Amino acid sequence: MAKTALSIKYRPTSFNDMTEQSEIKDILENQIKTKTFQHGYLFTGPSGTGKTTSARIFANMINDEKGNPIEVDAASNSGVDNIRQIIEDAKRKPLDAEYKIFIVDECVTGDTEILTNSGWKRIDSISKGDEIAQYTKDGHIQFVRDWQYVHKQYSGDMYRVSFRNGKKSILMSPHHVQPVRMKQSGKIKEDYIKDAKFAQSGEIVVGGISDVDDSCLTDLDRLYIACQADGYCKETHSGNFWELHLSIDAKKQRAIELLNSCNISYNIYGDIETECSIRFYCDFPKTKKLSDYFSYTMGYTKAKQFIDEILLWDGSTKSGYPGYYSCVDKDNVDFVSCILAQCGYSGNQGIEHYSNPNHKDLHFINWYYTDARPAQSVSKELVENWKGDIYCVKVPSQMILLRAEGFTFVSGNCHSLSSGAWQALLKTLEEPPKFTIFIFCTTDPQKIPATILSRVQRYNFQKISNEGITQRLRYILERENIMVNDDALEFIAKVSSGGMRDAITLLDKCLSLSNDVTLENVLKTIGSEDYSTFITFLSALEGKEKEISIKVVEDVYNAGKDVKQFIKDFSKFILEVGKYSLYKNFDYISLPNTLENELEQLIDDSLFDIMDFVVSLNNQVKWENDAKTLIELSILIYCGKEI
Repeated sequence: MAKTALSIKYRPTSFNDMTEQSEIKDILENQIKTKTFQHGYLFTGPSGTGKTTSARIFANMINDEKGNPIEVDAASNSGVDNIRQIIEDAKRKPLDAEYKIFIVDECVTGDTEILTNSGWKRIDSISKGDEIAQYTKDGHIQFVRDWQYVHKQYSGDMYRVSFRNGKKSILMSPHHVQPVRMKQSGKIKEDYIKDAKFAQSGEIVVGGISDVDDSCLTDLDRLYIACQADGYCKETHSGNFWELHLSIDAKKQRAIELLNSCNISYNIYGDIETECSIRFYCDFPKTKKLSDYFSYTMGYTKAKQFIDEILLWDGSTKSGYPGYYSCVDKDNVDFVSCILAQCGYSGNQGIEHYSNPNHKDLHFINWYYTDARPAQSVSKELVENWKGDIYCVKVPSQMILLRAEGFTFVSGNCHSLSSGAWQALLKTLEEPPKFTIFIFCTTDPQKIPATILSRVQRYNFQKISNEGITQRLRYILERENIMVNDDALEFIAKVSSGGMRDAITLLDKCLSLSNDVTLENVLKTIGSEDYSTFITFLSALEGKEKEISIKVVEDVYNAGKDVKQFIKDFSKFILEVGKYSLYKNFDYISLPNTLENELEQLIDDSLFDIMDFVVSLNNQVKWENDAKTLIELSILIYCGKEI
């Protein structure tokens, strides 16, 4: 018989056995004592932090260990028919317990949106009055009314197409058309998904140039963007009183120029040389929504100026992206996403969660100054015997702009998406049977509709501390009667990034090598040979030794490894070296302490110059087809500079 995995064998069965998450456990235990539990819960947080385990424990406590909670894998039960079955089941009183409890794991949907003249809309919710953004073969976007709509039930094979190495994916029918721009000719080639090979000679189309009114931003437009980004408004009897608190010279100068151009009087408080407040009255609405002041349809010139202005007032180059915009209001981020698509930029949306529950989640979008994605970052997977709803939107050019998982791209007319299962469940959550409880678990709460979020109690699970992971691993090994080395456990905890399940799985893998859990054996298990390679590479760059630096890259390439991934992993390594140079201990770095002597030798005045070089190189090779050539050229240029 196969050995039972440690992560299953030692899965907690009570809150006392769970590591950390004490605040959540206290609240749920108190609800059990006071009989004040709710009909809907959302457990969210990184993987391996105890969401599903807590749901099981909580469900058993509610029913005094009687009966079993009904666990639903939402990934394979995402259709309306599946949810309707759950809804019907929820109406029937349980026979073996007081409450019927549904645990819905990874409860997200891949619903897709289409660009219209009123913003992004779900394909299954567009109406006759909408104008659809079509993409023409000459690279322009036009909003058209002459589109056709088909909705039907479908049963058969589908393809899950993943963008950017699987991080963004969408479900498509075999006869779905995907346009690809050929690099050499610049022409767009259209393939059915079932035939598409996404060859390296082509690029996925993700943006265009808006073909509507091509006016420019006015100074009043620019002033509103400044107020929306950096301003505070107070409504008074005299009108809207605005204050801009500024410390950046470019912003101060632009604000004064705009106010003078618009003939708006203002007062400056504070030191104009460092930071100051600019106060003025202006008849702008207090609302923070960009769509209240600007149209979703604007020409290329205006769209480009809008994006540039957004970057000045509320943007950055975070995470290596040329463009980055964030806001607690998702509507604003959605609006920026629409405008980006109309001036040829690729937008990628996401969300950052604050550890402080009193803070609102921060929505963001980052983008590249390009209208294409390398085709080698696209893959497809056959999904057999899929059942669900198909939505077809047909426009004259045969190509539309879509947004799936926050990623914008151009695709053909016929499009499928997972059905509106959440909407079917909404009524049950609004008026739940008194004996039914739903517990939703997910790592991606941003994909859950706001109408659902407002009807459940949300609990944010945090990453588990290294100390907490180490203690749990030691507990497991003691019960397995296995000797343990503290350095080994601490290193496993560090590389597990706060996920208990990942840590226990890695421990299990180490035990497959040897019951002697030492740091040396752990390093063998996870592949420690890269550390010596990284040390050699970093030492060569510090000494500007061209021959050794190039040889390292050649050896990596000849060993069949991905040189892009090597540079990415090296950037993480050099970050850890930099942190060691600051703290001179291993408390905050995920490297084994056996490398202490080597790290001491690597601390050099040129370390931060190399960091800057590696960050720049990472950004350049990210979407480069011939990464090896670019990496070696960059190394020769860097090492050729005078020390």
